[in-house]
Amino acid sequence: MTDGLFYLLDIAVLGIVIKLILNSMKIKVHSDVGSNKIATILFVAFSAFLYFTGNSIFNTIQCFVVLMIGLAYLNIRSGFLDDGIVLMGKLYKGQFIRNLELEKDGDAYRVSFKYKKKQHFLYLTESNAKQAKEIMQNLQKRG
Repeated sequence: MTDGLFYLLDIAVLGIVIKLILNSMKIKVHSDVGSNKIATILFVAFSAFLYFTGNSIFNTIQCFVVLMIGLAYLNIRSGFLDDGIVLMGKLYKGQFIRNLELEKDGDAYRVSFKYKKKQHFLYLTESNAKQAKEIMQNLQKRG
């Protein structure tokens, strides 16, 4: 019974990760959020630990799920869509975005916005900031 609940949880988590990747694939202007490699390495290391510490089918499936999440994490991105902003795969729809601003922050540009009363930030390079300005203007017109 307990194993079945974990299998359902595995399916749900993989579904969420797939949704995040699909949102990331639609991005038109990418953000520079740093390296996803560290998180992937941690997931792969944890997966290896699970693999070598157990010898059941349940343990093997859990190892596989953790490995898939780690590898999928490499494809989760942030940036701008025509109809919203994606942060680490999560789509923030344009009609709910408020106080959208772009400001220079050292060598990068910082985009700040409120989504349902919570402040969010996104960092862009200079070339990406120029492309993002047009999308930002369209988002502000819709909101």
